[in-house]
Amino acid sequence: MYKHAVCAILVVIMGFGNAFTQTYRAKTIHWKIVDREISEQFLNAYLDALTKDERRENQIQASFELFVTAETAGDTVVIKTIEALTPNHFYYKLLSSVLNRIPDMVEMLKTRNYEWDNVNIRKKGNIHFETDVRNVFEERNYKECRDVFWWTYRGFKFAPGLSSYVRPKQFPNYAFEVDFGRKELGFPGGTMKTMNIGVVNEIAEVFLTLPVSYFTLGSFKSIQSGKYGFGTRFDSPNFGGSVAYQETAVKTSEINEDVNKRIYNNWSGQLYFSNTFNVARSASGDSDSTAKKSFRFPPTSLRVKAGMGYMDMLYLAPNDTTNLVNEYRLENPLDNFHFLIKLEFASDLEGKGSVNKHVLALQSNLWLGGLGNIQINYSYAYKEYFNVGLVTLVYWNSLEFKDSVYNWKPGWMIMPVLTLSF
Repeated sequence: MYKHAVCAILVVIMGFGNAFTQTYRAKTIHWKIVDREISEQFLNAYLDALTKDERRENQIQASFELFVTAETAGDTVVIKTIEALTPNHFYYKLLSSVLNRIPDMVEMLKTRNYEWDNVNIRKKGNIHFETDVRNVFEERNYKECRDVFWWTYRGFKFAPGLSSYVRPKQFPNYAFEVDFGRKELGFPGGTMKTMNIGVVNEIAEVFLTLPVSYFTLGSFKSIQSGKYGFGTRFDSPNFGGSVAYQETAVKTSEINEDVNKRIYNNWSGQLYFSNTFNVARSASGDSDSTAKKSFRFPPTSLRVKAGMGYMDMLYLAPNDTTNLVNEYRLENPLDNFHFLIKLEFASDLEGKGSVNKHVLALQSNLWLGGLGNIQINYSYAYKEYFNVGLVTLVYWNSLEFKDSVYNWKPGWMIMPVLTLSF
């Protein structure tokens, strides 16, 4: 009995010791200071604190960028190094003896209550950066939320029917993308029979458009594939947009006999503004024990997009007399314009593999002609490398083409999505 009690106590102590070790294990993090005013304020204070001998050998200027390396263990954050990046991409380590003379400025950097960002380079000069950066400070890493919807921070992401990416290790700042449909215009997956193959980086993409068909579940009158095309899109923290063109010159023999399969789009464009907010915090900081026990959303970022788009809609009908194709546009040219409202939610990176457990997008495109939709895209990280998700799309009202040749009511669809990421 005594031996059993001793063993039980040892197991408990080992358990607490392991938990303590996991909690307070030091982790190295890195970030870049984006706020130019903060950088200049800090570097001016640094330069003012230099002695005469130190000024003689100093090569740092107030206009340089700042990179910070710190270690975290539990709630403790210790800055290890601060480095300045010159326009020629040389790194200069700031002298620790000088930093000790400006402790208030160093403490200001540590709080990270300013605009900051992680960088996607593995190693540059004498400093090493990780691709995935956890935010242990009060100010949130909003770029994390943007990246989830723009591309991927993994080396490989395969999501058939939506967007797939490959980021070669040799070129970590670029990725190859294969994307179906145009979800930002309100037509994801097979609802627009196109496939876009492009090259994308942090803020921009150029792509070629190919005709292709992809399945959807439901009752939807898809935009047809047409011919080949091209386009570009961009997305910065505060605004983004796209411009695309697809050739629609098809022969009479290529026109579908089904009158519901004659809708095409050649020109399209979109411009939106965006901002990111914190909508949920961890309950770990609450003092109320009741609040701790109640259900809480995981720490989550919300990005809001609002803007306007244009789609030149066409209805193509065969002309048996001339063997040519008749093109019909919308009755009112203003009906080609639509408003965009989109909410993008992404829970913070968590777990050993650093994944966003929950990713949710709510989108609505509202045409001036009365057509409207609601698009919901949800993804859940079942494993660090495997996500399950669902895309749903519902349209209401319709668009009328000239001469009342056709009244287009798109319908609804639902599409399950399985995603592999490595």
